[in-house]
Amino acid sequence: MVKPIDSSIKDEQLIQKRREQLQKGAVSLFKQKGFHRATTREIAKAAGFSIGTLYEYIRKKEDVLFLVCDAIYDEVKARMEAVFNTKETSEDTLYQAVKSYYELMDDMQDEVLVLYQELKALPKDAQDYVLEKRTADGSSFGAGYSK
Repeated sequence: MVKPIDSSIKDEQLIQKRREQLQKGAVSLFKQKGFHRATTREIAKAAGFSIGTLYEYIRKKEDVLFLVCDAIYDEVKARMEAVFNTKETSEDTLYQAVKSYYELMDDMQDEVLVLYQELKALPKDAQDYVLEKRTADGSSFGAGYSK
């Protein structure tokens, strides 16, 4: 497993908010330029803050890509749990799960594209974590990504 990404900020709500901004800015940039061609300065600008502020919330550029990957799985898991926590019949639950899954893929298509294109840019331990999380919680998506 990968340890949590270090931050010099102590306010967890602020960390979450800033990391969401980072994810959104980075997804657009990674989609356009690719992970390796995007600079941390460009990521900070896309997120709406300075390079100094960027490094208060992450330690290295790979952390941003990891946050993007992790956010996708967290959203898949949250939506699937919401569907399976209903009192509907099995057939209805299955229908809602499939519908929710495809709506999520539509809502997060840029993030999923970045994941599939750039996962190999993560360090080996982070790749293993993302791929293990994908299968461990049942939130696998797309055509499947293999090592």
